Amino acid sequence: SFSGHIQIHRLGYQDDPSLRLSFTPDSSLFRLLGQQRPVVKDWGARITTFGLASVGETSFAAMVVGIEPEREAHFIHWDGKIEKGGYLAAGDMQGVLIGADLADNLDVGLGDTVIIVTQDFYGSLAGALRVVRGMFRSYSPELDRSGLLISLHSAQEMLSMEDRVNTIVVMASSSEEVETVRAALARGLDSDKMEVIPWYEILPDMVQAVELDNVFGLLTNVILLLVIGFMVLNTFLMSVLERMREFGIMRSLGAGPARVIGLIVIEACFLTLAGYILANAIGVTASWYNSIHPLDFSGYGEEVYKMYGMDPRIYAHLTFRMVLYPNLMVMAVIALALIYPAWRASRIKPAEAVFRR
Repeated sequence: SFSGHIQIHRLGYQDDPSLRLSFTPDSSLFRLLGQQRPVVKDWGARITTFGLASVGETSFAAMVVGIEPEREAHFIHWDGKIEKGGYLAAGDMQGVLIGADLADNLDVGLGDTVIIVTQDFYGSLAGALRVVRGMFRSYSPELDRSGLLISLHSAQEMLSMEDRVNTIVVMASSSEEVETVRAALARGLDSDKMEVIPWYEILPDMVQAVELDNVFGLLTNVILLLVIGFMVLNTFLMSVLERMREFGIMRSLGAGPARVIGLIVIEACFLTLAGYILANAIGVTASWYNSIHPLDFSGYGEEVYKMYGMDPRIYAHLTFRMVLYPNLMVMAVIALALIYPAWRASRIKPAEAVFRR
C-alpha cells in the first residue's frame, strides 16, 4: 500500500538509503516504463529522507517523503487514507500530510505549521516550514508514527536536489505480474548503475507473514476436505448398509455389479448437485457482498494488523478460479469417498442379502 510492487534505485540504495545515492530520471527510463503498459499500472518518483518534525518545544523523528501527488493518487489511493483534511494539490509547495499518530504526538491540527529539520543533498542543515493539509492513516506503523508527505518539487527545493530523486515506485497491474515487470526493467536498465527491487525484498517481514498465512490456509483446507470426505463416506456407507436387501434383490434379478455402482453414483450426483448449487449460491453471494462491504476487524486485534502494515478491513476478491478450484477439489474428495460404499454394494451376495434380517 506504500512500497508499491517494485522500486527502482541507484545501485546500493537498498542497503544504504542516502540522498547521495540519488539520480536524475531521464526520458529513456520513462520510455522503458511506458513500454511495459498495460502490465505496469502506473509509477511515481519519490525522495525519502529522515529528520525532525517540530512544533513549539516538541520534536519527533520523522520520515520525510516527497511524492508526486497527482500520480500517486492513481495507485496508492491516498484519498481513502486521509483521516482529516484533504490531499495535497498538484504544485502545493507549502503543504504537508502528516501521519495520524505523529499528529497526535505533536498535538497539531489542520492549518498548523510544522518545522522540518534535516540534511540536504550536500550534507548541510536544511529546514522548512510546512502547513498541515491533512492527516492520514495508512495502517503502516512506521508511516503513521513518523510520516510527513510533501510534494516532490517541495522536497527537491528543501533538499537542494534540483531534478534528482532516489526512488521510482512502480505498481504492476497485479501481483502475479511483478516478476515479469521486474525482469523487463532489469534488462532495460544499466545493472552497473541501477537496481530493481521487488516488494518481497523490500518487505521480508510481510513475505514471512504471507507464507505463514498460506501454511495455515493449507492446513485449514486439508482439514475441511477430510471432514467433507468422512461425512460423504459415512452418509453413503449408511445408505448402502440400510439397503442391502434392495441391492440383493437387484442382483438376484440379474443386475450386475456395474449397474449397482451406477445407481449409487447417479444418486450421489443428484445429491451433490443440489449441494453444489446451494453452497455456491450462498458463497458467491457472500463473497460479492464482502467485496463491496469489507469485514471490519478493527475492533478485534487491530494492533496485529498494524504490525504488518495491513488495513483491518478485509475485502473479498472474487474470481472464477477461486470458485472453480474448491469445487473441483470437493468433487475429487466426494469421488474418493464413494469408492468404498460403491464397492461394498457391488460385492453383495444376493442370497445372503435377501434373507438377512
